[in-house]
Amino acid sequence: MGDTSIEWTDVVWNPTRGCSRVSPGCGGGTSGNRKGGCYAERMAIRLAGPGQPYENLVKSTPAGPRWTGKVVLDAEKLAEPLRWRKPRRVFVNSMSDLFHESLQVKDIARVFAAMALARRHTFQVLTKRAAVMARTVGSEDFKGLVLSIASMEATRRGLELEPGELRWPLPNVWLGVSVEDQQRADERIPELLRTPAAVRWLSCEPLLGPLELSQYLKPTLHTNRGEQLQHPDPRIPHEGGRWAWGIAWVVGGGESGPGARPMHPVWARRLRDQCVAAGTCFFFKQWGAWKPYCAMTEQEADALYETVPEGMPPDSTRQCRVPEVAFPTEPLPVGGEVHTLFALGKKAAGRVLDGRTWDEMPEVSRG
Repeated sequence: MGDTSIEWTDVVWNPTRGCSRVSPGCGGGTSGNRKGGCYAERMAIRLAGPGQPYENLVKSTPAGPRWTGKVVLDAEKLAEPLRWRKPRRVFVNSMSDLFHESLQVKDIARVFAAMALARRHTFQVLTKRAAVMARTVGSEDFKGLVLSIASMEATRRGLELEPGELRWPLPNVWLGVSVEDQQRADERIPELLRTPAAVRWLSCEPLLGPLELSQYLKPTLHTNRGEQLQHPDPRIPHEGGRWAWGIAWVVGGGESGPGARPMHPVWARRLRDQCVAAGTCFFFKQWGAWKPYCAMTEQEADALYETVPEGMPPDSTRQCRVPEVAFPTEPLPVGGEVHTLFALGKKAAGRVLDGRTWDEMPEVSRG
């Protein structure tokens, strides 16, 4: 079991190790961009020496730690959740991606089988490889493989299963995709929506641009007067007179860590407002390294600046103690608003949005 400071989960569980960068949310995609970065790479490099868990999975480069692209299953980790007696929310693979192209389907199935048997826990799976997830989890062969492995493992461990107790999709597994900008939203969310899942969710962190998600957040869209309407995106499946639709939960937040990119407060507010309008659970995880002036109290703002000596003009020597940036820097500001943000670090920046914390989550199923 891995303790974690991630606000929306109780524990992290890493049955696979290793990954590779795939989009800007990873910190500059596959290039050598120093902006932002993968926190897992920074953690893994500390354990990459000979004989250590991340040997050959991450390497040092002039641009910082980088995954090698090799991903392995840690079979010894699979039984861990069965030993945890207290029900927990479990973030799966904080140090990897369960649907990485380097993993074999049978390895992914073994992880799903472990989650199927640990029914007291809720598993939160997150991927940037939405198409791989949809193709894999949506396969009848994969479903059969998972349930077969789970049944055999239950027998081997002497676990008694009632007939029909193993159901699909697994009721205690939430499947989600990372969405850092509109391009990734339009690529990944339709794939998520066609993936069988008890709960579907989005991690909009780090939020790198404004998102328009209203079309994806509506609950179930029924046909009008029984007509067979066709959704403009053919990847959205049609089920019995309605579209199989549903994002139950959205997590939003800014980037933290070295070289973190600022999140415009308008992006966060628009995301929250869309969730509220759709009745979708919204969780604001953090401002990240940068906190906007508009989210500060008067005392917090005053503490950022050096005291002006007596007798001096107010603006002559008053300097900010921390880096600041007017954001955005583009000629056309987001929502007509330019905001000043300050690099305070994750802890000081906090997670209060417009005077309150947003900790909404879907109900947990124990079925």
